[in-house]
Amino acid sequence: MPMFNILLNNSSASDRKRIKLSPLFKDRIDRIDDTILPLSVQSLYTDGSFHPANDSSPSSMTSAWIALDDVGLVLESSSIHLPSYFPSALRSEISAVLLGLNALFHDSSISIHTDCSQLISLWTRFVDAPFSPKLL
Repeated sequence: MPMFNILLNNSSASDRKRIKLSPLFKDRIDRIDDTILPLSVQSLYTDGSFHPANDSSPSSMTSAWIALDDVGLVLESSSIHLPSYFPSALRSEISAVLLGLNALFHDSSISIHTDCSQLISLWTRFVDAPFSPKLL
């Protein structure tokens, strides 16, 4: 499974707290906001699920993450059913990563494992990229 490494310093953690979320999504985040992972977390495995609407059922999205320590012991996991407005597979994958990051202490250093190549591409293009005024 592809992965990328991140370091959460105080600036990125505070930036994350400033993200504006829709009221429906924010209510769901607030319910799991109390989860704080131990410092021994080494890896987050994330996954999102998206099922498009069809004649018999509406669209559905879920996100999940699982936290492991350095010997592979499962420390915590979480899953959430996401509101289905603007549904997409990428949105469910991004939500899984954000929910996992939200549960970490500041200054955590972890590896995130995901099977979403589009998310990895966006991360390397915009997050790991040097600052560019063109991105503003």
